[in-house]
Amino acid sequence: MKVKNIVIYGAAAIGSVSLALTGLTSCDNDFLEEKSYAYTSSTSYNTPSELDMAIGYLHRTIQYLMYGEWGEHPYMMTGIGLDTYASKSQTFVTSDWTTLTPDEPGYVRHWYDYLCRIIHQSNVIIDAIDHRDINWDSDEQRDAIRAEAIFFRAFGHRCLAGMFGDSPIMLEPATSAKVDYVRSPRMEVWQQCVTDFEWASEHLPLTTTQNGRIVKAAADHMLAEVAICVGDYDKAIAAATRVIDGTDGDYYLMTQRFGSRADELVDRYGTPHSSYWDLFRMNNFNFQEGNHEAIWVCQYDYEGNISGTGGGGVTGWASAPAKCALENRFVSNFYNVDKRRTLSDGSIIQAFGWGAVTFTNSQEDYDAGINKSNVATDSTGYGGGSNHPTEWFLYDLWKDCGDDVRGSEEMISKKNLYQSGGKPWRQAIDEAKALYEQKVAEGDPDAEQYKITANDTLDLFPRIWKFGTDKHVNGDYRRYDPDFYMIRMAETYLLLAEAYMNKGDNASAADAINVVRARANAPLCTAADVNIDYILDERARELYGEEHRFITLSRLSSKENPILVNRVRKYGYRFPAATNALVTNAPNIQDHQWVYPIPTQVIEANSGAVFPQNEGY
Repeated sequence: MKVKNIVIYGAAAIGSVSLALTGLTSCDNDFLEEKSYAYTSSTSYNTPSELDMAIGYLHRTIQYLMYGEWGEHPYMMTGIGLDTYASKSQTFVTSDWTTLTPDEPGYVRHWYDYLCRIIHQSNVIIDAIDHRDINWDSDEQRDAIRAEAIFFRAFGHRCLAGMFGDSPIMLEPATSAKVDYVRSPRMEVWQQCVTDFEWASEHLPLTTTQNGRIVKAAADHMLAEVAICVGDYDKAIAAATRVIDGTDGDYYLMTQRFGSRADELVDRYGTPHSSYWDLFRMNNFNFQEGNHEAIWVCQYDYEGNISGTGGGGVTGWASAPAKCALENRFVSNFYNVDKRRTLSDGSIIQAFGWGAVTFTNSQEDYDAGINKSNVATDSTGYGGGSNHPTEWFLYDLWKDCGDDVRGSEEMISKKNLYQSGGKPWRQAIDEAKALYEQKVAEGDPDAEQYKITANDTLDLFPRIWKFGTDKHVNGDYRRYDPDFYMIRMAETYLLLAEAYMNKGDNASAADAINVVRARANAPLCTAADVNIDYILDERARELYGEEHRFITLSRLSSKENPILVNRVRKYGYRFPAATNALVTNAPNIQDHQWVYPIPTQVIEANSGAVFPQNEGY
């Protein structure tokens, strides 16, 4: 069992709690009087340990946003509905962007709400540090805690601007209900982020013994991104370079095998393993575990409720059967043996059955599964993954990529899904469709049972090994302990490349990109290859499902050039066997949807000042 060294479970109470206490002995019956015992930001946050606990609340909120089991909610920032993956839901996170409104889905309001909570809590901590007489062990201790709060304040503003556009700049804690917020231009929000990330960078530690805590490199990485947003490319280059050249600590790409499974040379199918594969194995995610590429990692609590009866968030849904926040959402785990098809040559296409499902710890269990033959009794359901890779990500993105390990069978299993001999995913689907058409042509009265529908294909797709494992915790298939990269150094190189490209130095941009591609054994690019689409493609190859892709695409977009919209139209998800025109044609995203709408509740609550809705909603 892994014991994680992290301090993110301390609750930060910013309201008051009224407790009715009953006194057992009193002459004047005062035990009948209700007393209010307030534990608020005015009665707490008076010691370094209390402030450190309050920082824990910020980490816990990030943990909730990234792992919370609210349907598609955790993935709104990482790319759902865009060019790399989508949901099987018939909503904007798939193809029908007409369903995205200021009122629906509630995920939009949820993200806005929690990002504002992060900013508010950060301001409470900063205010306490700045205005209270606290007995610090040293100035460095004070500045480090303040810098972590400053980092989170900047991160909250960066996400608001990246997801919603113009946003309020909030630099003071709200001590009472405030109803007159004003949306500041996006560029001003980013400039405030630059100021905050710079301060955080100057005062955060180079390293920490606690998994998940914020370090100097994280601030400089984020500084590089927002400096690009405001057009200060020299500042972005300097910040990214400090992360890369060792100024910010001992960080580098993991180019050699490492970690908990480094002694395993190949997988069960004989595919060689790489250091890229190692990055996503349990117990390998954190710097403290020997991963020098990990700059900021959101921690996962697999010891949360595994019974499936808990509430929301991490501890409620952590590792309940079929509810692991990553493996269940990103990995195809659907049993449906009655979709077995026998072709005229006798081979079996089991495109929707055991061969595609749960990879247990036992080869014998796997073999027993795919050899089941009793169709009448072996058909069963087991929560198919809902985050479906786009066709563009699965296939087109890897053309001309040679032996790039990131698109290889090691990382994307396209051939090991079928009892029929390892046929690629689309080939098996196409053969199954052809069999149905043959049965119809022959006039077979049972032809309908051979039909492959869109719903059939939603729950089965090539397995993305970044978000799954063939060896679960203690052999229990319900338990999977994956932390989540918030910042990985490979992205720092790609930010550096973007800054160089914007400055007109494509040769240096190519050099930065090639550090990442060399580790992946991909063909190196040239200066002539470099443009923003090439960088976005490379980010998809390296950071699929990790990067904050909505923010990446949105920060690059404008009314005149909505890059996010254009890429969704070009590469967005289409159901491979659907007959519905909505999902077989290009996604119907509109030009204005390069930002999310402002939730109606936010606008209505801000009664003291005009808080305009984003154009088009």
